[in-house]
Amino acid sequence: MAVAKKQDTKVVPFPGDPDVTAELARALGLSEAELARAHKELGRALTRAELGVLATMWSEPESQKVARAHTRRLPTTGSHVFKGLSDAAGALELGDGFCVVVGLGRAQIGSDLEAAAASGSDALRDVIALGARPLALLDAVRLGAPDDAATAPALKQFASALGEYARSAGVPVVSGDLKFERRHGAQPLVQLIALGVVRQDAAIESRATGLGNTVVCVGTPADGPSDALSLKRLTDACLAAFRSGSVDGAHAVAASGVAGAGLRLAESGSTGLELDLDSLGSSAPPHESLAQSGGQRLLLIVKKGREDGVVELFRGHELDARVIGRVTNTERLVAKASIEGKQAVVLDLPVALLTRDAPSYERPAKAVQLDRTAPQITLKRNEDAETELVRLLGSVNVGSRDWLLKKLESGKRDTKGPLGDAVVLRAGEDGAEKLVVVAVDGNARYLELDPRQGAAMAVAECARNLVCVGAEPVGLAHALTLGDSEQPEAMYRLSNAVDGVRDACTALKLPVIASSVRLEPGDVPNTPVIAVVGHLRAAEDRIGIGFGRQADNIALIGGQGSGNLAGSEFVAAREKDLRGAALALDLGSEVKLQRAVLELARERLLTSAHDVSEGGLGIALAESCIAGHIGCSVELAAPGESTGGPDVLHQLFNEEPSRVVISFPPEQRAKVQERCNALGVPFAFLGYVGGDTLEIEEVCDVPVQVLEESHSRALERLVGE
Repeated sequence: MAVAKKQDTKVVPFPGDPDVTAELARALGLSEAELARAHKELGRALTRAELGVLATMWSEPESQKVARAHTRRLPTTGSHVFKGLSDAAGALELGDGFCVVVGLGRAQIGSDLEAAAASGSDALRDVIALGARPLALLDAVRLGAPDDAATAPALKQFASALGEYARSAGVPVVSGDLKFERRHGAQPLVQLIALGVVRQDAAIESRATGLGNTVVCVGTPADGPSDALSLKRLTDACLAAFRSGSVDGAHAVAASGVAGAGLRLAESGSTGLELDLDSLGSSAPPHESLAQSGGQRLLLIVKKGREDGVVELFRGHELDARVIGRVTNTERLVAKASIEGKQAVVLDLPVALLTRDAPSYERPAKAVQLDRTAPQITLKRNEDAETELVRLLGSVNVGSRDWLLKKLESGKRDTKGPLGDAVVLRAGEDGAEKLVVVAVDGNARYLELDPRQGAAMAVAECARNLVCVGAEPVGLAHALTLGDSEQPEAMYRLSNAVDGVRDACTALKLPVIASSVRLEPGDVPNTPVIAVVGHLRAAEDRIGIGFGRQADNIALIGGQGSGNLAGSEFVAAREKDLRGAALALDLGSEVKLQRAVLELARERLLTSAHDVSEGGLGIALAESCIAGHIGCSVELAAPGESTGGPDVLHQLFNEEPSRVVISFPPEQRAKVQERCNALGVPFAFLGYVGGDTLEIEEVCDVPVQVLEESHSRALERLVGE
């Protein structure tokens, strides 16, 4: 590790700043041991400005000092990684010189859903700072139970706020993951994810290099507007500045302020920065101006002598631009401010102390004890199963998202009906085009039942969604929101959830390029969010979820399932308490299944493919009928005694993983079955496409129109429209 040069300047407190005490440090979140360590490293007391920067950079959101002990186990390298895991956006190579950039906003918890919608700015600025033009936003939203009086107003408020934000920013919301859970009633959660595309030769480094290069702060002032229109102007100005060749590095100014952005740049470049706080144009004292997080701002490292042109460019876009410092070779962050008419050093800290050498703690963990008794639910074999299928299809966690998509004005849909398993985006320039594919998911109930299995299932399902549209998954971003770091149970979930993500990523060869863990005091539901990104090799490889051809064959490939209903949507509607044995995920079988689906799609043997997930096999069949505007006639597997209850119930509604419903022309059956057999993937013939009803032999016979009516108005019924 490089050693920062020893300071040779006198550091003085800013007039009016309070004395640095243990009480003040505690109020800012630093322990006495952490303060003592800083004193020992520096060999002196800290100024108020230094204490503020230290407390911010050593906080859990910035340093992940508790989470980092676990997330360092995640795989972060791979053949497609262009920019690996860091504090900002990551990037994956798509071929032909293109990269897709993924940025994670900070999870927003609480009732201020308008602020949550605007949190997409953080993710978008990270994408822009890498030189990418924003392509799309995705959301993961967790609201309370549908019968909670606050849920419908919260959904309407969020949809209105995010829709307005996305339209103003000129970045569409293309997909997401909306779930309703009783535990989120008092604590709605919003996680926004941004995608961008950049050519590899146009990407900007997130580092400060070049002795004497200038540091320029661009955007809107910290106390200025932080709206989406400003972000749109910032995007255009930044990309123009990058194209000019004047910029060597960039980093978004986020919650840790100018100090945090500067430190990240210096850390990556193994350099130092000297900042002139007077140039920021803030009347606040140094400890505030360094940490201010408002506005839409980036720090740029501009080549020496080109700063005037860059400043003029941004001001031409009606944005603020100020030269605030220079790159040094000291590996220290130094900040100066005017005191009695003369500049004085108010902060002088080693970069490494604040970044890579920040504290890391592995807190005690305690296993969570759950009731493993299987849910006991009985239904009559025929009429009740049919009624329950229609009801579940129209429930808020399974039903159509069309109402929300219309509110967000997220662009044209290829077909009317259920969304596909993943969204396909066209990106490119100069006649070259890439098909970027992304899916977002994360089932909190499975994480509760078994953190390791549940997290692995979220990764596997997300990746499975990509292969079900014919795309190859190449990397992922993850965000975990868990309980208080002082709670051993929360630490147990954190450690095991990270191991679950690692297990699945290792098996599926998916590097993690963006990672976020939020540990929140209080009663915060444990929530995983996984976003998997990939690409379509060719447009002709793309398949959808809808049955499309009369007399096509239908099969279920992958595991047939044991009938475990624990954690399912079917059970959640009937029982308030979560119980039952965790669902089993065999990652070896999952890898084989995903390979089989991708190869079948690329060989153009399939008409459709649909992952079996929320709602189970019955819902997957119904959604494929709705999307294709056609019926089907299928027969379930022969009843067995191992299901522990009415066989039709367990077969229709269990959500066990590693299963895909496929359809294909009858003349391709031998090839499809042969390929599955060769890869060791179970193949079970179900029936045929055709007619205008979903017919499951001896179980139900429901018109597709009835299914569509139930499914299409799920959210409209909730909001009363």
